[in-house]
Parts: sequence; structure tokens; C-alpha cells
Amino acid sequence: SPLAPLAAEPAVFLVALALAGYLLNLVVRWQAACVLMTVVVVPAVAPLGVDPWVVGITALVTTNMWFLPYQSTIYQALYYGTDERAFSHAQARPIAVAYGVSCLLGLLASIPLWRAMGLLP
Repeated sequence: SPLAPLAAEPAVFLVALALAGYLLNLVVRWQAACVLMTVVVVPAVAPLGVDPWVVGITALVTTNMWFLPYQSTIYQALYYGTDERAFSHAQARPIAVAYGVSCLLGLLASIPLWRAMGLLP
């Protein structure tokens, strides 16, 4: 499998999967991106010892980003639902980036636990 070198090193695998999720979310709504990513990746990495749950939770948190305003209906509802704009897109952008970085760090911090649970090789 072409993913074998990535799956052998969980940190590299999760970073690559997270980046794929972030990129996929730019062109596909998160609801579809999460499912699509999981359905494509799970069969490729399950034989390598990566549990489907790891792929699913990674897909869920990384495709649910709002780097651009059009990506999140929740963001749009909050932004357009206020009488006067409570914040600007420029003010929200650093928070979106911080959220993306936090998700990635959270995934990486989960590696020891997921290994102990037998979810990662």
C-alpha cells in the first residue's frame, strides 16, 4: 500500500491526514468531506493496523474548519445573524487558524493513548 510508510509513523500519518482534510474542506462541504475521506482512507490503512475510528475522528475534526467564511454555516449564521457585525472576517481568521492548529496538536497528543488502546501501530 502506498500509505504503508505513513501508517508506520503515526505522527506523520495524522499530519498528512489532517492536511488532506483541511484541503478537502476547501472544495467540499465538511459533511461530505468527512464521509468521503473516511470511506477512501479506511480500507487503505485498516490492514496496516490503523483503526477506522482514528481515521474517522481525524476526518471529523479536520474537515470541520472555517478558514474561509463560506466554509461554515455556523460561522455564517453567527456573522450575519447579528444586527451589527459583532466581528469582522479579519478578526475571525486568527481564531480559525488557532482552531486548526489546536485540532492538529490534539490529534498528535492522542497518539500515546491511541497506541495504548491498540488503535495505532
